[in-house]
Amino acid sequence: MINRHNDPDREDIYGTPDLYLWATSKARQTVEYIRFVEVKRPREHIKAHQKEEIAFLKSELNLKARVLRLIEA
Repeated sequence: MINRHNDPDREDIYGTPDLYLWATSKARQTVEYIRFVEVKRPREHIKAHQKEEIAFLKSELNLKARVLRLIEA
């Protein structure tokens, strides 16, 4: 993952999700799971490099990653 982000050809390409979340087990004091989350407004478009990054995290690194949309009241 570091090589991908440090690649000079990707200097102006971002897409890293907004949030890195994790949940811990109270009983074992260990991280149970992690998730990367891109946060968007209800009608906000997902940029191509953001879609690519989420796909990379999921397919290449087998990590949980997704887009969540806010509910505006």
